[in-house]
Amino acid sequence: MPAYPYLNVLMGGVLGAVIGFLLASGKPIEALIAASLGTIIAIALSRFAEARARARGEVLYDEMHLALAAYSGLAAVKISLGVICAALIITMWPRILGFELVPSYIGDRLYPGLALSLAVLTTAYWGSYIYYAKSRRTIEG
Repeated sequence: MPAYPYLNVLMGGVLGAVIGFLLASGKPIEALIAASLGTIIAIALSRFAEARARARGEVLYDEMHLALAAYSGLAAVKISLGVICAALIITMWPRILGFELVPSYIGDRLYPGLALSLAVLTTAYWGSYIYYAKSRRTIEG
């Protein structure tokens, strides 16, 4: 288990909020820069933690870690897809049934971000699934 398990959660939440704000503000280039910087920082922190653990002779990944990662990854995909689909249904409601739950201008501003998040989420999930399914490595850590 990492030394600071909630640091990744906090960093992901802050980065998601920043990227969402930038996309909603109509600044896609700045959002891409923020996503790139966040990815670089996350990779650097992960490599630093792994090097530190190896230097101490600690076991980095065991079967329980891999099982938890698999379950939590699939749960995150299911929850995210549910939230995205619910947001799309709520914003599309006026066009389908003729009365508004939320003002239509809100839905028009949300569509690009929702479509992008849906595309990134499904592409990342299936891309990593296919990669690991075809990988010659054993999944032991």
